[in-house]
Amino acid sequence: MTEVARIALADDSSLAPAELLAMALGRADFWQMLATRQSPHIVVLPQLGGFGVDSPLATTPSLVEALIDLLHDRGYSNVAVVGSMDSSALWAANRELYPLADLLGYRFVTPHGHAYGLIDLADDLHEEAFPLGSALHGGGLSRAWLDADVRIVFGKNRTDEEAGYALCLDTLLGALPLPDKTLHYRRRREAGDVVSALLDAAPVHFALIDAAVSAHGAGGALAPVLLGTGVVIAASDIVLADYIGALKMGRHGTMCLVSSHPIPTGATCRWRSNARRGRGPRHQRWIGLCSRGCKISTRGCFLSSTRWMRVSMPHSLRCLPATARARAAVGC
Repeated sequence: MTEVARIALADDSSLAPAELLAMALGRADFWQMLATRQSPHIVVLPQLGGFGVDSPLATTPSLVEALIDLLHDRGYSNVAVVGSMDSSALWAANRELYPLADLLGYRFVTPHGHAYGLIDLADDLHEEAFPLGSALHGGGLSRAWLDADVRIVFGKNRTDEEAGYALCLDTLLGALPLPDKTLHYRRRREAGDVVSALLDAAPVHFALIDAAVSAHGAGGALAPVLLGTGVVIAASDIVLADYIGALKMGRHGTMCLVSSHPIPTGATCRWRSNARRGRGPRHQRWIGLCSRGCKISTRGCFLSSTRWMRVSMPHSLRCLPATARARAAVGC
């Protein structure tokens, strides 16, 4: 059976960020995915790389809490926010998870009155989560992440001074326990190998990108420029979420491993315009061709007018070695 990844971009300028989130979740079949699981324990991993309230470097806490409210409204009340310290804890104070969450604006009770927990993924480690041969063999992984029924990564739309962009797979490194993530997961190991090993041990079930307000500029996290972009991206595949997010940013040129490991023939990518808003007749077309004739996008601007996207994957990114898929989306 052909596997289909659902990808939705909500970019209606008349809607508030929480409404964009609700639209994106619906169009990416998020609720249908949850309906296949009975009383799931859900964990949400947001980007926590900011240094204050309304930081463009971190997932907006109000959007994370809006997601929790939406889950409660559908009867999914077993939800927790998870995270861990990053490398900034080596030189900045109050970067432990709990004071950091408070600093960024998490209030542990949503606007609709739903309380939620905060779990440190550096605690309660399963020391044998990664098999022999894995890039992360010998390191642990939190049972809170490993044992969750639904793992959601909620990344932030932001540029990066090294890779060009940092989206969901960059956020996924927050599931790992060591605080000096730059050293252990980017310098001592290849970031693509790390993300690949992590996805093999604990696959992500859904990915979101907060692009309501983005961190813009060539300086990346070192000198972020706040930019209102008014978009929320939702996807059932984390690698494709980053790929589409990068295309939306015009960063397709950084996907060097997609070029060096072409997507096998048969991968398809097609989109449908939004006829309801007077944007012309509903239609489908191929976006572009790679060097081997694979039907996949090679342009970075085509998503500007889309509202719904479907990627059929009989032989797509999942047919690449896992490391190549991860590196392709991390950027290099």
